[in-house]
Amino acid sequence: MSELIFTKDGITVRTQVNTPLVGETFHEEKLPYEKLPVDGVQITITSIGREVDEGGKLRSLTFKFRDIGSLGPPSAPDQAVDIELTSGSLRHGYFNLASEVRRFFPGYKIPFTLRDGNREFSVHVTSGVAGTKPGDPEQGIQIVGGLQEFFGRHHAKPGDKVRITAVQPGKAYNISFFRAS
Repeated sequence: MSELIFTKDGITVRTQVNTPLVGETFHEEKLPYEKLPVDGVQITITSIGREVDEGGKLRSLTFKFRDIGSLGPPSAPDQAVDIELTSGSLRHGYFNLASEVRRFFPGYKIPFTLRDGNREFSVHVTSGVAGTKPGDPEQGIQIVGGLQEFFGRHHAKPGDKVRITAVQPGKAYNISFFRAS
């Protein structure tokens, strides 16, 4: 089990080491707060402990965690992703999201705008696993929100593609339609 220990001086990451030694062996790495990445860290915490001094003042917090990783770089303006339309997406009015493009869009159920010329669609990412909390950047496999109108206006067919370009990452995107060749 790994631990994050927060103190007033910084964070200690304590990880169990798998070695042929007898007993438990841990590796500790101390990190001052000013050296933390500014874009954030995603952690799955399994338990929280606290240490207090004799006077009852909090000395440190310890978080046992399962997964830790970077939130990943936010998409930059003018970055774009292409999405191929399927018969299911046309029939039910959604865009399918491959896992490699999922983080290009806002978190689960967070509204954002897709602009097609002078028409704007208020959409969000949906179809996450049961219990997914709004804002989760990994969950959700479809973009939904009035897209039947978009498909109808462009006479979309399976195999056609859309290119979605970030204008204000996490808030506003432009959408372009491309006919299958």
